[in-house]
Amino acid sequence: MRTRSLAGPIILIGLGAIFLLQNVLPDFSIWSLLGEWWPVLLIGFGFIRVVEVLIAFNTASGHTGTTRPMGFGWIFGLIFLCAALSIPHHINPHWHLGDLRAGGVRLFGEEFDYPTTQVAPAGSAKRLVIDNLRGNITVNGGDGSDVHVDGQKTIRAFDKNAADGVNRQSTLKIVPEGDVLYLRETEPSTDDHARLSVTLDISVPRGMSVEARGRSGDLTINGIQGDVDIESQRGEIRLEDLGGSAKMDVEHSDLVRANNVKGTIDIQGKGRDVQLENVSGQVTINGQFSGTLDFKNLAMPLHFESEQTDVKVEKLPGTITMDLGDFRAENLLGPVRLVMHSRDIHLDEFTGPVDVEVGRGDVELKPAKGKLARMDVKCHEGNVDISLPTDGAFSLKASAQQGDINNDYGDGLIADTEGRANSLRSPKEEGPAIALTSDRGEISVRKLE
Repeated sequence: MRTRSLAGPIILIGLGAIFLLQNVLPDFSIWSLLGEWWPVLLIGFGFIRVVEVLIAFNTASGHTGTTRPMGFGWIFGLIFLCAALSIPHHINPHWHLGDLRAGGVRLFGEEFDYPTTQVAPAGSAKRLVIDNLRGNITVNGGDGSDVHVDGQKTIRAFDKNAADGVNRQSTLKIVPEGDVLYLRETEPSTDDHARLSVTLDISVPRGMSVEARGRSGDLTINGIQGDVDIESQRGEIRLEDLGGSAKMDVEHSDLVRANNVKGTIDIQGKGRDVQLENVSGQVTINGQFSGTLDFKNLAMPLHFESEQTDVKVEKLPGTITMDLGDFRAENLLGPVRLVMHSRDIHLDEFTGPVDVEVGRGDVELKPAKGKLARMDVKCHEGNVDISLPTDGAFSLKASAQQGDINNDYGDGLIADTEGRANSLRSPKEEGPAIALTSDRGEISVRKLE
């Protein structure tokens, strides 16, 4: 006799328990929970399915009582359910069945555009605050004395009448408060569900500072002499030709790019790509950025810190490119400190002291010709490859605990072997100290050509 699959009843019991919890605790957001943890359903289904296959395999010799595996109908049904559960979470973490119409605007509504223009004298104002606007905004510094806003509002609604009503009640205004100008959008009070965004070109006096807070959408700022302070929930940020400093707090930014910045740059939060070029002030980055980080021509110290990475560079006349698996730098000035959990490291044409600690990954070092500086490299699992000049003194101590040491440098270095460990050292302790350690991997010492 064959019984039905256990996966379906178990999943239904689990979903029923979650819905019951929603009824018992009104403040509990079921859609937030399911929207974030729905992959657990797929993991649970896969685990139950593996158990069923093993049971069927062990009883395939004619025994009774085998379990009938879950069919393809259940599989596609579960995937469709998980996809449906994820949609409300992205629309609103506290989504309920009554909000279906509001979420439907985003999926099925139409877009209606309305032009908007605002002009206000800057007067004594030193700063423009873009207050919680959603959409794409470009700010340009100019020689005028007014703040000029030109663009359009885009309203997504089920029909034009609903969009017209929202447009009448939502007004873009420049509000002066002391030495600050606020650019705000009045919220519509209509019950018609709609989604409002803007596309704006803003011209400000060149000497003003700009602050954008609590917003989503792409933001571009060009040619101002004041500071920039940005809080962004989602969108790309591009800064060009800034005379002041830039501070950015981002949540889900696909790109942060800054070029020709005279002041400091401070970036906090989460995102993907970061591109910084021609920065005169210090650069500080703290957060999780999963894309590619490109740095070029940084005149002051760079410090990038995340949960598994710590990068400190004194100056960067050259370039750094870093992604999830690779760190490449050329023409940088030390002291340099690199601490990484898992990443290959390549340093070329560097000057000054270097400290490298990597858990898993290969390390390749090619210092600039000239005065050699101290180097300390610790690699838990990976190979170390270093090139050293032939016309300079140094004190080398290389140790491979479970790997070979390749001496391509030539005579003048002493090799030792003790069990599985190998070492290579200079005969005299003179010149800068160079310490190389690999717990599991090879070490190669070459001539710098």
